[in-house]
Amino acid sequence: MKRILGIFVLFFTFSPLFAYDDDEDEKLKLAVMEFEDKTGRIQPNTLDAATEYLRSVFMSSGKYVVISKGRQKEKVSEIRKEYNTNSTYKSCNDRTCQIQLGQALSADLIVQTTITSFAEVYTISSELTDIEKEATEIGARADYDGTEIGMKAALESIVAQIIEIQQKEADKKAARLAAEKQRKQEEELRAREEKRREEEEKRRLEAEKRKQEEEQRQAEKAEKLALEKQKEKENKIAKIKRSINALKYTGTAFIIAGAAVIGGGIAGFTIDYKNERDKYDKMLTPESIRDAINKGMTKSEYIKSANKHRNNANKSRNLAFACGAVGAALTGMGIALVVVGVEKEEKYEHLLLKDISVIPSSDGFYASLNFNF
Repeated sequence: MKRILGIFVLFFTFSPLFAYDDDEDEKLKLAVMEFEDKTGRIQPNTLDAATEYLRSVFMSSGKYVVISKGRQKEKVSEIRKEYNTNSTYKSCNDRTCQIQLGQALSADLIVQTTITSFAEVYTISSELTDIEKEATEIGARADYDGTEIGMKAALESIVAQIIEIQQKEADKKAARLAAEKQRKQEEELRAREEKRREEEEKRRLEAEKRKQEEEQRQAEKAEKLALEKQKEKENKIAKIKRSINALKYTGTAFIIAGAAVIGGGIAGFTIDYKNERDKYDKMLTPESIRDAINKGMTKSEYIKSANKHRNNANKSRNLAFACGAVGAALTGMGIALVVVGVEKEEKYEHLLLKDISVIPSSDGFYASLNFNF
């Protein structure tokens, strides 16, 4: 027993030299609390040695930054003084005191250990408590036969259990973090893919819109050109119509005028001619001469009057001939104009008789069919 305790003391003497390693800032700080013996059978020096051994086992695992015994005793003394002043606590075996001690030591975790016995079997129970949460994270226990060798093995088993459990929790946490990271990455990928599809769809819609607008502009341009062409064609047709109608109307007017001149002029002047000729012929009869002498008309006056009727008759005859010639000329000119108009109408029959126009539009084509009779 003394030999084992000597080994514990020798180990604990040099253990503070290894209390921190180079990467201690990356490890959790651990404070090992004093053991609580509920059996009442274990000597205080054995409890102190076991506590220090547990501290050394945690430290040698390389998983934690273990707070040294000396520093921990200083803080325990300060807290005990405070509690003794308040007359509330006589030791720091209480959970609240130990959590406060861990906070004072700036520890992340504390190990609280209790020794019990039942049916001649000793049991060591340790709890790893998170200072920030003030909640037990991991619990471990080991039975032993009451000897110091058994206690040593039980403490090593407890540390191994805690480290194993904590490693499993760390692995689970790492797996959760990895899964969460993967989930976020997948969500980001989906979001980027969705954004890419949205942008692609947006570009497609914009391109389609631009295409439709361009098609609309082209259709409007084509429609405008077609309308201008149609209007130009209609103006040309109207001009041709006016020209043809002018020829027909003028020709018809000349024919009517010629007929009027022929009919009215010849008839009228022929009647005048006949009347004047009858008067002239009558004046050549003896009866007319005798009547003129009886009336006291001189020979010269009579001859003058007779010549007047003859001249008037000749004039009316000449005018009748002239009316015939003028009427014939007018009629001939009218007929010629009408013939020219008809020939011109026949020449442009494809425009005048049937004019079909196709006009493109934004929603199709418009067709117009015009007839002229």
